[in-house]
Amino acid sequence: MTPEAKLYQVIKRKLEKTCHIQRIENLVERGSPDINVCHESGIEVWIELKIGIFPLIRPEQIAWGRRRARKNGRCFVLSRSEKKIRIWKHPDIEVEDVEGKKYKKVINASRWTIDLPIQEDELIKILFLEN
Repeated sequence: MTPEAKLYQVIKRKLEKTCHIQRIENLVERGSPDINVCHESGIEVWIELKIGIFPLIRPEQIAWGRRRARKNGRCFVLSRSEKKIRIWKHPDIEVEDVEGKKYKKVINASRWTIDLPIQEDELIKILFLEN
């Protein structure tokens, strides 16, 4: 199982009591996030899962998140490092080119940082209740 797949399992276990979670395997529309989550309140979010303190992200993923944010959609990048989860919200993600690669590197500090293990109430507050 890939590190991102393991991260998905952790997120799913933490949210499945109060949310409907759908993993997205979209080979047609490049850039769509990895998971869609609908909270029992009716609020829906999209989450791109990554690994690392300052993760790499494809330009298509940045563009997708910004398009969604312009329509008041809630779209996040959630990245796991050794002992922390970092969360960025579109459109507040700053990136820079990585020499010789098609990816961009996230360079700004995350808006939220959660110590592992993840607490369900803290994750729900960030994803569904805060702006």
